[in-house]
Amino acid sequence: MNIPTIIMARGEGQRLQPLTTGQSKPSLPFAGRNCIIDFALYNTTVIPHCTVYILSSNYTPILTKHWTKHWSKKSHLIPKSNQILAGNATSVHEFIETIPPSEHIVICACDHVYKMSFEHVIQQHIKRNSDVTIASTVRPVQDAVRFGVLDHTQKRVTGFVEKPDIHHAVLDNKEHITINMGIYVFKRAVLSNLLREDQNNPLSEHDFGRNIIPLCIVNNLDIDHYTLPHNSYWSDVGTLQSYWDTQWEYHLRSCTETISDTLQNTSTKTIISHGSLCIPKSTTITKSIIHNNVFIGKNCWINRTILGKNAHLDDGVVLTPMENTDFVIIPPDTHVTKDWVDSGLMCQHTQTTRLSIQ
Repeated sequence: MNIPTIIMARGEGQRLQPLTTGQSKPSLPFAGRNCIIDFALYNTTVIPHCTVYILSSNYTPILTKHWTKHWSKKSHLIPKSNQILAGNATSVHEFIETIPPSEHIVICACDHVYKMSFEHVIQQHIKRNSDVTIASTVRPVQDAVRFGVLDHTQKRVTGFVEKPDIHHAVLDNKEHITINMGIYVFKRAVLSNLLREDQNNPLSEHDFGRNIIPLCIVNNLDIDHYTLPHNSYWSDVGTLQSYWDTQWEYHLRSCTETISDTLQNTSTKTIISHGSLCIPKSTTITKSIIHNNVFIGKNCWINRTILGKNAHLDDGVVLTPMENTDFVIIPPDTHVTKDWVDSGLMCQHTQTTRLSIQ
C-alpha cells in the first residue's frame, strides 16, 4: 500500500526575517550542514511504501540545490507555478488530484526539528479506522499561545483551538497541554472533501491549523491523536527565538544520530558554522551561529550573534547583544563596519520565551 506524503514547504518565513531575505524558510541552515527541511525529509523518506512530495515555492535556488544533492532520489520537488501564496491548504488542494490514487495520505509541516516513527502513526490511524490522526506532543500550559491545542479523551480529539489566549477555557486547571505538531494522516477521500469545503469558504485563511482541523471538529469527524513518546525531542523552528534556542538544544541533547553537525567547541568559543569558515587568530567568537559564505575580519569580537549568509565584517567590529536582548542578527548580504554598528541598525532580538524540553 503506497501512502503519498506531502511536505508543505511554500511558506515565506515572515517570522524568520531578516534571515529569510533571499531564501525560503525550509532552506535555512540548521546545526551545520543541514537545512531545516532535512528533519521532515529524513522522517518521511524512511516510511515504508511511501512517495514523498515537497510543495515548494517557485524561486528556491538554495532549496533546489540542496534537494538535488541530498534528496532527489528519495522525493519529488514540486515548485509552485506562480508566487501567489494562499495558504498551505490551497497548495495541497491544487496538487492532491495529480498524484496516484491512495486510501490514506500524510501531510507534514517542514519547519520542525524532531525524530519520529511515521510508521507508528500510520499504523495507529489504520488500526483505529480514523478519519484523521493528528501527531501531538505535551507542553507546559504557558506554551499554549504558540501552538494549536487539542482537547481530547484518551483516544479521540473532541476540540481544537489554534494559539489560544492564556485565559481560554480550554486551558482551565491544566499544567500541561497536548499540542498539534503539524503532522496529519487523513483518509484521502475525507481530506479531499475538507479541502473542497474550505476552498468554497471566502472567510477561510486556507490553513491546516486555523481552518482544516477546526473544520474536522465542526463536521464531527472521527479524529484520533498520536502522542510523541515522552523522551522524544520536538521543536518548532518557525520563529527567530526558536531558531536560535533549538540549535543549541539540538547540540546539547544530540537528539538524532542520523544527521551530523559541524560544531566547533573549545573552552573559549562555541560556534555553529555552516560551510567553511576562516577565523583570524585575533578574532574572538562566542556562542554564535554563522551562515554560509561569511567573511570575518581581524580583531573582531562576536558574541551571541547570528551572521546571515554573505555577511562581510570589517576589521575591529564588535557585535554583542544590548542589555535585555538575547542575541544579535546580522541580515544576509550585509557589509558590517564600525560605523554601521554604531548607527544602531543591528537587529537586537529580545527574549520573550524559552523552549521547554520534553
